[in-house]
Amino acid sequence: MPATDLAVSVANALKLAHELARDLRKCETEAQIREGIEELAARLLDARADAVGLQELVVSLRRRAKSADIKLINAAAFDNALDNYVRRETSSGGFVFIERENQERSPLFCAHCFGKRALSILQPTVLEKMLRCPSCGTVTKD
Repeated sequence: MPATDLAVSVANALKLAHELARDLRKCETEAQIREGIEELAARLLDARADAVGLQELVVSLRRRAKSADIKLINAAAFDNALDNYVRRETSSGGFVFIERENQERSPLFCAHCFGKRALSILQPTVLEKMLRCPSCGTVTKD
């Protein structure tokens, strides 16, 4: 249920509970009072259940917002570090990325993952001069 619907439901249940409490003052018999109290308790229970649902939704939205913030921070950090890497062509005509300052000794980074703002070091395979990305599975010849 959307947050606005839950909020309206809580407000309506509380309003109804208030009206029932006000009407209890007019009850003349014990049976009417008991019936009114039971109805009041039911409306308050409904309001409480909707309020709990609203709280759960707020917690979920906060988690999503925090996750999105972390993703934005990581993307910004990666963007700031882009100048530290250069693209290099492999012997097979593919591309890998290496560190700009340490080109001779730099590990080889997967171009596919680099395009998705992730650094993944290519690992040697059992086949000579073949490298495989542990993250995405891309295989390239060095």
